Amino acid sequence: MNEVTDKYRFARKLESMDIPHPITYSANDIKNINDYPIIVKPKRAGGGMFNRKAESFDELESVIDELLETYPLWTLDDLIIQKFEKGIPVSVSMVSTGDNAYAIAINEQLIGEPWLTDTEFAYCGNITPFETLYQDEMYKISKQLMLELGLKGSNGVDFIITEDGPVVLEINPRLQGSLDTVEIATDMNLFDTHVKSFSGILPETTDVKQFAARAVVYSQNDVLINKQILNGLIGQNTVDIPDVGHHIGIDEPLTSVVHKGHSRRDVMEKLRISVEKIHCLTDGKGKEKNKTIPNLNTKLKS
Repeated sequence: MNEVTDKYRFARKLESMDIPHPITYSANDIKNINDYPIIVKPKRAGGGMFNRKAESFDELESVIDELLETYPLWTLDDLIIQKFEKGIPVSVSMVSTGDNAYAIAINEQLIGEPWLTDTEFAYCGNITPFETLYQDEMYKISKQLMLELGLKGSNGVDFIITEDGPVVLEINPRLQGSLDTVEIATDMNLFDTHVKSFSGILPETTDVKQFAARAVVYSQNDVLINKQILNGLIGQNTVDIPDVGHHIGIDEPLTSVVHKGHSRRDVMEKLRISVEKIHCLTDGKGKEKNKTIPNLNTKLKS
């Protein structure tokens, strides 16, 4: 876990395995970077909240200075720099015994969606399943990583599907944020599957029965949860519900909405309606904000 959650060390591992991944630098090596745009990330974790894009060396220096000033406990050793890869962000949900591994589903990732957050690269949820011609290749790569790294239980592999094919970004060696959508789409109990894997038991098949989507709703302003807001949230197919009296700041996670349906368009429309109602409930700006919701037939941005 220590190796794979360190994005710099993980990139070196991917390089040794000849697996496609973004060119990765230590933040101490900025003078060696001459291919832009790039993206600056924390070396560990972050959920996209701290990711910053830069189009030039001057912008890169400015981004690093801003991050180190905002988070004074960080040093250059806590940051990495990667070539910015444009494409569709997805993840593969895996379960492994250490000796064998099984791919459960591919999930579309909602990243930095303007109708959910003002943070460009923030994780905003998932849609399961994601259908792609690269499925077999992504399953093969994910299984190879599970076995090479000796990971057990539930793990997720993040990819971005570029024009040239899938590129591995990182591994989440834990139960992932896609848990809700995977369970609803496949009718599996992922925690039970996770536990059984430690006894060497893997699923035999996975049947996707429907589409499922989860959207993480970020607050548009300062919100103090009262009983009226709580009751309103409960009525919108929400999970991750805050308690009465809880204070939520601007662009902090407020709640998550989960819906199921017969198509991607169906679940996206249900999400849109619920999110709009939540924004209206908490600050009255939902209708104005949600003019930015993308065409429901499109895939996602980079």
